[in-house]
Amino acid sequence: MKKLLLAAISVLLISASFQSCKQKKELEIILPDSAEENAQDEWAVIQEPYAAFYEEPDEASGIAAHARLGDVLLVEGRKINDNKELWIKFSRGWIQNNVVVIYSNKLKAESAALIIEEVHQ
Repeated sequence: MKKLLLAAISVLLISASFQSCKQKKELEIILPDSAEENAQDEWAVIQEPYAAFYEEPDEASGIAAHARLGDVLLVEGRKINDNKELWIKFSRGWIQNNVVVIYSNKLKAESAALIIEEVHQ
């Protein structure tokens, strides 16, 4: 009986050791497009009905473009000007900090923009 039990345990251990030698299948993970964005990127949502982008972080500089309530924009930089005002840099130009709300990712910013759109309908 002991020999039979010992043989059964030996067979079990040997078969278990071969299980770990099986070739493992590769798992391919496909990420959505938004996952390709830089994890450090910040996004802003315009909080005013209309906002002006300035050429420089100063209202005395020329207006470069305009934005509307709920626009979602990628933050490119920040600067505190001589008047101690915080300005946010976007591809279209500079906007004062009090015109936007900053979010840690695009999805949060887009969700906030949808809420703004629903509230202002």
